[in-house]
Amino acid sequence: MCIHCLYKIKTNQQARYPLNKIMPRFPTPCLDCGRLSKSGARCELCARGYRAEKDKKKENNSERQAKKKLLYNHSYRERAKLVKATATHCHICRQPFHQGDRIEADHLIPGSADSPLAAAHRLCNQRRGDKPL
Repeated sequence: MCIHCLYKIKTNQQARYPLNKIMPRFPTPCLDCGRLSKSGARCELCARGYRAEKDKKKENNSERQAKKKLLYNHSYRERAKLVKATATHCHICRQPFHQGDRIEADHLIPGSADSPLAAAHRLCNQRRGDKPL
């Protein structure tokens, strides 16, 4: 069959004659190891590893979301609002707050939902991360 006939079959009778039955798929190199594979972007072995890694990331992400839900609940938001309203200086860098500074309520004990809160510059809080003082 010529290319024009294949194109006609593809456009007019796609359900009846799927193109991959008429024209087989050429092997392509795997994105990870470079071996030729007809199954898609990755060979079977690399695809299994890729899926396992993806599932692991998804599981870690759900754990992180659960922890955030615990740490940043309604009581945290209420306490944070009070801390931000009465803040005068950053507890990390000890510099006073200026107009336009982004102020955050920082947990003094990282990872603890009942930890006391203190005001901090957003950048100072992000640099500190979850390290203790």
